[in-house]
Parts: sequence; C-alpha cells; structure tokens
Amino acid sequence: MDWFADLYNKAQDQYGVNPLIFIGLFLFSYIPFYIGVFQILRGLKRHDVLLVVRGTVVNRLAWGLPYYYVLFFGHDLPWAITALVIIWPLLTLVWAYKNHSDPKYVEKWQRRVDGWYDRIPKKWRKVEVVRPDKIITDQEEK
Repeated sequence: MDWFADLYNKAQDQYGVNPLIFIGLFLFSYIPFYIGVFQILRGLKRHDVLLVVRGTVVNRLAWGLPYYYVLFFGHDLPWAITALVIIWPLLTLVWAYKNHSDPKYVEKWQRRVDGWYDRIPKKWRKVEVVRPDKIITDQEEK
C-alpha cells in the first residue's frame, strides 16, 4: 500500500486537489454520462431536437466533471487537458445544434436508431396495453 500512498501524495502535491474526490467524481460521472446518451437516443427516436441537444449537454458536462474539479480547484493541469475540457463540450454543442437542425441528418440518424430499436428483444420493449373489447380470442378467429 506504500505505492498507493506515494501516488496519492504525488497527485495531491502536483495538482493541489484530493485524488479521492477526483476518483469519486470520475465514478459518479458515469451516471449522467449515460443518462445523456439515453436522452440523445430517445430524442432521435422521438424526432426531438431539443432532447438531443439537452442529452449532448448532459453527456459532455459529465465527461468533463472530474477535470472541471481540477481546473477550478487545483493547479498545474496541462494546457492540452485544459483546452480539451473547455473546447470539446463547446464544439460538441455547436455540432449537435447545427446538424440536428438539418432534416436530412436527423432522418439518417433516426433510421439508425430505429434499426437499433428493432434489434431489442420484444419482451424488453414497452408493452402496449390493449383494451379488453379489442381482444380477439381463438374462438372468434374460427
């Protein structure tokens, strides 16, 4: 365990932040990251551009969450990481808004999402409730 304490102290001295908080934020960020992915897919399925852009925002902010901690509360973060953490979410938002305003692009992605949806086993899909008066029994078919 000396190697862990050595690594912990080295990271704390170099960046000026608690590495356990960084790791905690990194692990926590998986939840909103995948929530954003599911919002993007749901927005494509529902033809909702706003939901796609909102999912992109959530996804990109979750991606950068642990790095924002070091950026705002620490020091000596390499300039390339700083630039990536700032520029990547902005470029992604511009790309998402620009492309999802184009009907041809949205239609292409909707076809892809529909194809993915068709591969989901039917028992996992949302069950459609049928009114009792619409049920056809075996006896009525004969």
